[in-house]
Amino acid sequence: MSIYASAGELMIGSRLKRLGERIFSEIGRVYKELGIAFEPAWFPVFFLLQEHNSMTIHALARAMGVTDPAASQFARKLLDRDLVSVSGLPEDKRQRIITLTPAGLSLLAQVRPVWQALAGALSEIESGPDELNQLLNLINTLENGLNQESLISRVRQRLQPQLSCFPLAELTKHCLLSHLEDCPESPLSQNQPGSSTWLCKQGHLARGLLSVDVNGAGQQIRALLFNRWDPMVLAELLQAWRENQGRRLSLTLAAASGNWAERFQDSGFVPVRVLPGAPANQAPQVEWSLSC
Repeated sequence: MSIYASAGELMIGSRLKRLGERIFSEIGRVYKELGIAFEPAWFPVFFLLQEHNSMTIHALARAMGVTDPAASQFARKLLDRDLVSVSGLPEDKRQRIITLTPAGLSLLAQVRPVWQALAGALSEIESGPDELNQLLNLINTLENGLNQESLISRVRQRLQPQLSCFPLAELTKHCLLSHLEDCPESPLSQNQPGSSTWLCKQGHLARGLLSVDVNGAGQQIRALLFNRWDPMVLAELLQAWRENQGRRLSLTLAAASGNWAERFQDSGFVPVRVLPGAPANQAPQVEWSLSC
């Protein structure tokens, strides 16, 4: 069995690269045998310009899925061969517009029959247009998925140990002070009777800690610490609290806490009231609540 078959999805990059190179090479041979001076790499530009007549460099780049400088390089190569013209828009000279020249239009007329023959040949290989459409849909799915989250990010997540949370019976001096940083307005204090403390770990690394005073009405957060801010760590800590306690959780932040207020709001906390009694030279305290 070929390694390309036995390795499955691990070889998808190599197989697509090999397939693309083979198709490009064979299409190039077709153009050469027909005496048509056309490079397969020019296809996206010619195809788009036959659809739109003219486009800005920026629009061309977006349609091709490349950067503006890359699209400009395409345009420069075709401009050097007198196949396209490039000019500024009348209303904005900074926007360059690309159009096929008479020579480019003549070349387009020569390659169109080749494109039709190519489409028919590929459909024949795939046992019909339906299977070819399925392949194109799969490629679209792969490209869209990588646009949403890169492959390197997905691989890193799978190589990292999973987050896990568990309760701590006692909060002592050596427990994470050298590894975790205080959330603003939530200083760490020694564990007291009636408090519940949860530690979030990733492998052997302490990622976060949540300590809640369960004596007071509303279960007020006593301490919330992170070794590096990560919304997933906070989500895991809050989920551990929900599963264990299932009660409303409160948090007090200064009104000027900025990003921290936004982070807790993103996690489901909502501001419920401004606490009275703040000194004139200090921002008032705001109570936030998370319903379980």
